Amino acid sequence: MVQPTLFFVNDPSAKDSEQGAQPSQQFIRTLIRSDSHYLVSSYSNDYGMSWSKPELTNIPNPHSGVDAVRVAATGDILLINNDSMEKRNPINVWRSVDQGKTFKNVLTLDNDPKCEGFSYPAVIQSYIGYVHITYTWVCRHLSSNVRIKHVVLDPKRL
Repeated sequence: MVQPTLFFVNDPSAKDSEQGAQPSQQFIRTLIRSDSHYLVSSYSNDYGMSWSKPELTNIPNPHSGVDAVRVAATGDILLINNDSMEKRNPINVWRSVDQGKTFKNVLTLDNDPKCEGFSYPAVIQSYIGYVHITYTWVCRHLSSNVRIKHVVLDPKRL
């Protein structure tokens, strides 16, 4: 397992009415690429000092990098991941509305079968609320170079 992405989650023992969009930094969930062709997840309730045993998720991944961000206004988690077990193509946005326990594929960013792949995503949220995503793409039929693509999303529209 390598290259984890981390995000803060609310206290799982708190009632829904006690949950806020901005959780404390005590509770952390991670998603990690693995050789299993699925992401694995682990959880910490002590500021990352110790972690639960990693558990297999139902999110396919071809052993490629992922990144996630917590949306400030809603608390949703957005995950950038290759929705494939073999190739780094396509690259998608997944959303979790339950603190990162489950994810649903909500948007395809790129899907060109002629491309070799879309890799190494990074995602942040700007102070005005837009989500910025970057990733490398290799499409030899369009360019001989590896390029970086930048996509801006309004999370309210997902």
